[in-house]
Amino acid sequence: MKKIPVVIILTFFIIGAAFSQTETLLIYREEITNNEPRLSFLMRVKNDAVISYVLSNELFNSPYFLIELTEENTCNFREALNRFLEWETMAIENNLDSFTRTIPVNAVSNNVTWSWISARMHSSKEPMIMNFQFDWNPARRKEYKALLNISSNTVSPVRDETEVTRIQSFDIDRLSFAFQKNYMNNEAVSRLLENITIEKIDSIIDQYLERKIETERQRSLIEELF
Repeated sequence: MKKIPVVIILTFFIIGAAFSQTETLLIYREEITNNEPRLSFLMRVKNDAVISYVLSNELFNSPYFLIELTEENTCNFREALNRFLEWETMAIENNLDSFTRTIPVNAVSNNVTWSWISARMHSSKEPMIMNFQFDWNPARRKEYKALLNISSNTVSPVRDETEVTRIQSFDIDRLSFAFQKNYMNNEAVSRLLENITIEKIDSIIDQYLERKIETERQRSLIEELF
């Protein structure tokens, strides 16, 4: 993956707890939305190399979660968003009746961390598989005729034998987590896609590089003058 010379550490407690000894760089934070959760995309960086991407809702609402994606699965996530936009165009052009169809692209995460309260983190060794569903209904308002619904299987927290015997099974189930983001229309999907492109990520990296160079220049100038 692309090497970068500088990163900015996000100060959120949950990210610091989950990403010990790594640094994170914000790619995109979704604006206030009715389509909860409010999503953010981040890069996980170690030794100046981007080692993974992360889908998160940071600290905006519970459950707080961090879904780590490889570069391949981040590409799959983008592909699913692109397919939605392509299918919407075809549905409009062909004046189709209502239907729902699963987009044949999955994004898989093997590292999911979440918390129902910010002080206690849970993680799972089970793969989380995110599915994308295209929902078309020409009877809805124009901007909502096509909707994207994203969901996943449920992952359970890793617990040792002591915890399993101490906590009732229904409590363990209650702490399990599944990702869900529904009712995303063209505007929401397009905005998300535009902000997680490779070009946008490269641009963010370049901006931080320029900032680092300027910071170093200012520091050197101060030392020289004073």
